[in-house]
This record gives sequence, C-alpha cells and structure tokens, in this order.
Amino acid sequence: MITVYSITGINPEPWVSPEGAIVRRNGKMFVQFYKSSGLMSYQSAIMEEIRLQNGHLPIAHKPLEEDAQITFWLWRELAQSDDKDSQRNVADATNMQKALEDALQGILYINDKRNIDIRTIIVEQSRTTYPNIQIEVRTGSDIQRLPPPLPVNDQPALPEWVTRIPETELF
Repeated sequence: MITVYSITGINPEPWVSPEGAIVRRNGKMFVQFYKSSGLMSYQSAIMEEIRLQNGHLPIAHKPLEEDAQITFWLWRELAQSDDKDSQRNVADATNMQKALEDALQGILYINDKRNIDIRTIIVEQSRTTYPNIQIEVRTGSDIQRLPPPLPVNDQPALPEWVTRIPETELF
C-alpha cells in the first residue's frame, strides 16, 4: 500500500541535542537531559496537524506495525535576518528527518525501528518558501527494495565488466 500525507503551514525543523541540567536527588548530583522546548512544540504541532489535515486517510486509528519505506519531501522557510547572506538557519536533511520521524512515532507507525528505508528530500529552503511537508509511506509489496551495491558474503561476484575496468580509471 502507498499512502501520501501532507502537512501544510508547519515549518520542518531540525532535531537538536537535548538540553542538560545538573540536578540533586537524594543528596547526589547528576546530569538530567530534557528534550528542547522548541523541538517538543514542533513535534506536538506535527502530531496535531497530521490528524487534522489528513483525517480522511488511515492514520492514528491504527499505526503501522509492519515494515515501512518512508520518504519525506520538505519545503522549509528560513528565518528572516539582517544578514542577507546568512546560512545559519539552513538545516540538513538528516536532522530534519530525525525530528519528523520521532514526531510521527505512535501516529503513523508503532516504532520507527520498523522503518527499513527512510529518505528525506529538501525541495526548497528560503525566506520566501511556504512551509510544507509531504510524507509517502510504502508497505508490503509496494516497498521498493534496492540490492546492495557490492557483493556480501554468498552473493554473486560483480559483473565481468566491473572487474575489467583498470584501477587507474577508477580513481
């Protein structure tokens, strides 16, 4: 099955490291970590908006308990700043994927450990981009499985044409 979800008006945000504080409990001091308040707000908004904007699709009634292939397409609005050349707010795909994948756990899927293939495509990041997130979820026979690029263990050797390329041409 292939299902596409859309969330408009929510700006994709990158995952950030947890915030830490030294706390005392029972006379002992230790470091306690807290999820960033900005990240918590973003993830709450994702949870709310995916249900509101996609109520006609199979969502929170029963999150997936099977393997899934997920693709995120992200349009991100950059914050306005005085420095027109500033790249400070440009986020990378990996961190935006992590924040979004965590937010969808328990809604689209029971546990993100079942996401066997996940991809993130940044369509656009600019000050004039309208925030948008599109999510394609593939399950069952619709998962597009790619073979590994090199042989592993008992897999067949590389095709003959690969082994005939002189080493000097490879580098």
